[in-house]
Amino acid sequence: MEIWDLNKLASLFRKRLEELEMKQKDLVDDTISAPTISNLATGRKKVKRETVIRLFEKVGISEEELPKLLGNEQSEVINDYSKLNLIFTSLEIDIDFLGPDIGLKNLRKLKLDTNNPYYFMYEYLIGKAYFYKEKWNKACDHFQKAIHLYDSNPKMSYTNIKSACLYDLGRIFYRENNISQALEYANTGLDLFCSDGERLLTKYGLLISKAIYLEKLERNDEALEILLDIYENDMDKIDTEIKLNLYQMLALLYNKKKMYPKAIHFAQIGIELGRLDKNYDRSFELLTTLASAFKNSGEIDKAKICFQTASRFEDKIRRKFLSVYNNLQLGLLYDKEGNLASAESALREAVTKGKEENDALLLFQALDALGNCLLKQNNDKEAIEQYEAAHKIAQKHSYLVQERDIVLKLALYYKNRDLAKYQKYSTRHFEVSVQLSQNGGDDMTLIEQIQSLISERKAAGDPPDR
Repeated sequence: MEIWDLNKLASLFRKRLEELEMKQKDLVDDTISAPTISNLATGRKKVKRETVIRLFEKVGISEEELPKLLGNEQSEVINDYSKLNLIFTSLEIDIDFLGPDIGLKNLRKLKLDTNNPYYFMYEYLIGKAYFYKEKWNKACDHFQKAIHLYDSNPKMSYTNIKSACLYDLGRIFYRENNISQALEYANTGLDLFCSDGERLLTKYGLLISKAIYLEKLERNDEALEILLDIYENDMDKIDTEIKLNLYQMLALLYNKKKMYPKAIHFAQIGIELGRLDKNYDRSFELLTTLASAFKNSGEIDKAKICFQTASRFEDKIRRKFLSVYNNLQLGLLYDKEGNLASAESALREAVTKGKEENDALLLFQALDALGNCLLKQNNDKEAIEQYEAAHKIAQKHSYLVQERDIVLKLALYYKNRDLAKYQKYSTRHFEVSVQLSQNGGDDMTLIEQIQSLISERKAAGDPPDR
């Protein structure tokens, strides 16, 4: 034991705890006290050989590995950036190709001093691995550490790692249904992006994500402007994944604007590209959007073909929330046909899946559509329950356009039934409309649609487009 350098033991022990994100107190047990662990971590006092071995075994280093690690620790520190950059590229490939667990394992083998000027890259890759594992808190923590280290060295702006971190932070907040914060991260990432630096595709990821967030916030014209600029000027600069995302968003936005031929055109281009790339998720999403465009343009048979095609490979998609979108659109198709029983079944499935997948906006849309369907079947009580559940989601996540529309439905329903609730929802409709008016407001054709639902049930009019 005496031949082992206490400082090296302490340094190796501290680094291992940091890699595993463990604290000294996590190792305390009936035979090893907190002061003993502290003595090893600081190197101030000797610790019995058997105790040292036990503590290192607790952090995944065996007795046989200790001499080698202690002997090589300093010599394995890497400072040459050209070599280090290649190592980081290799580790990022591990994360992308072999999975986050293998990536994390190999990252932790890298002996990189925390004072190394490129340590921010290490933190970024750890964050990326946790992002793929959907451990959002850990991913955020490492992205923020990477940003802090990056900010302390302004010479590193050419790496664009801060923009990459902000891109992934935005995606995390989007998955957590905080769309406004996600948009803020995307805007900041674009503002800081160095056009003559590295990771040039990050710029287009940020632009596409910004368009997605704007569309979710019903700022559709702004989203479309971003997408068309890329389509007209930068198609030769983006990869297949971004192209597929672009075609999906163009199809979605033109569908919302009732420009169905354009929606169909872009969806079909995307589907062909997705088929050749064997991209199940994007192809599934594009087929559902194409089905929606055909449904909205009155081509019901074509819409059914698209839904049936997507359903045949639903088990292969990775992003399971896409099946919520598919069930929602299928329910709306049945509703348009007047097949209310099938519509209700598909929409109930969309609601169930929406709750499981924690996609607040899709869940809102499913609850809203299910409420419409139930109202047409004279099931007022349950219809209003769906509307009120949708309203809670809109309020919680500050979906102002969606909240304005749902409180209008509730106000119109309660108008001749419950004066107190009518006043409550009417007042809220006015308050939200005032907030939205700052951005120009929206076309208010919803009143006639809801009045039709309530007073002319036998006609079974179309539900509002979403």
